[in-house]
Amino acid sequence: MTTYDFIIIGSGIGGGVLSYNLSKTGAKVLLLEAGEYLTKETFPKNEAIASAQLYWGGGIEFSQDARMAFLRGKVVGGSSIVNQALMDRFDDIALDDWKAETGVEFFSLKALEPYYDQAESRLALHTFTSEERNRNAQLFVKGCDALGYHWHYLRRAQSDCAFDKGNDCIGCLGGCHRDAKQSIMVVYVREAEKLGLEVQAQVEVQHIVPGEIVQVYAESMGEKKVYQAKNVILSGGAFGTTRMLFRSGFKASLPALGKYFSSHPQFMFFGVYDDEVNAHKGMFLVLMFFVVIACSQTWRSQPANCATNLNGKRIRSFYELAKNRSY
Repeated sequence: MTTYDFIIIGSGIGGGVLSYNLSKTGAKVLLLEAGEYLTKETFPKNEAIASAQLYWGGGIEFSQDARMAFLRGKVVGGSSIVNQALMDRFDDIALDDWKAETGVEFFSLKALEPYYDQAESRLALHTFTSEERNRNAQLFVKGCDALGYHWHYLRRAQSDCAFDKGNDCIGCLGGCHRDAKQSIMVVYVREAEKLGLEVQAQVEVQHIVPGEIVQVYAESMGEKKVYQAKNVILSGGAFGTTRMLFRSGFKASLPALGKYFSSHPQFMFFGVYDDEVNAHKGMFLVLMFFVVIACSQTWRSQPANCATNLNGKRIRSFYELAKNRSY
């Protein structure tokens, strides 16, 4: 059995980048991914198949009380394959809260700036302009302006979407059939393979056994697998890594395991119009809006509740604006 220097479990934002950085040092690295290894030629051709093929839970997972839904990528490249590749930097509003609660001094834009610079140096970045707004974005801006919401153009990690040549594939959430989106698979994993990285897809890790040589027990398409390495890195996200640690018996030594989950909930707005909007035409996700709100400490345990309680009136009024076409 091969003994690797590193086994990385999970090929998303964390694991994919680590696979490249470690392979650069000459280490023998194995990257394990529960999902498939797809390319621009093999990504699903429609949203229904993409949801079933690229996500855990066949497209969506729910909390125990079904109050929150979660979308997690299950594919080489992880959620960078199915998300929008937005590259706006954090702001001090968020970082100051984290610093105050944890005492960690590097939670500041100034301290994080060189790391942002380093990450962005490998990416093709594009900030959208007014010319790239489709009808959907134009209506959204009018709704934001009517409600006094601030908005700005987004910056995405994308190279040549050929929008100026008439392309409007807008398939960003189901992979990218042009390799324009700068996913972890495109930017890091492929480059790491050139340096000797070994990738095994459709391998779901069940548990690990620590020791001088770490044993990794997994299953691949009904077949039991065992791997070993001097070092193992769990990079399965908040859900996947926690699950692996539970199954590996770490709860006793990590009493906080499975607690203090927090997330960044999003809301979706729908409007009914007499005229055609054709939201599927043109550039995808060109801009965003934001509202600065004051929130009590309860948000840390129930973020969805807080957002609903504080923004419910605004959400309803936004919907009414869209429904009534009053702008």
